[in-house]
Amino acid sequence: PYSQSSEHRPLIIIEHQRTVDKEFMKRAIGYCLQASKRFGADPIILIVCVESVEVSVKESFRKCDNLPCYTDLCDL
Repeated sequence: PYSQSSEHRPLIIIEHQRTVDKEFMKRAIGYCLQASKRFGADPIILIVCVESVEVSVKESFRKCDNLPCYTDLCDL
């Protein structure tokens, strides 16, 4: 829940997904846009993929040096 006391904390969206593909990424971006419009702040999204990431999606991200994960910045 969003309240006055949480207005200075970042919005965080957490998604658990079996397979991450382009269609899922489009939905995830949509969730972020909806949250941004509703709360007036840009959210952080954390996607936990439990099975596989489509190659074309993986290629668009940067592999973290010290962690078993990928990252991307979306500065608008």
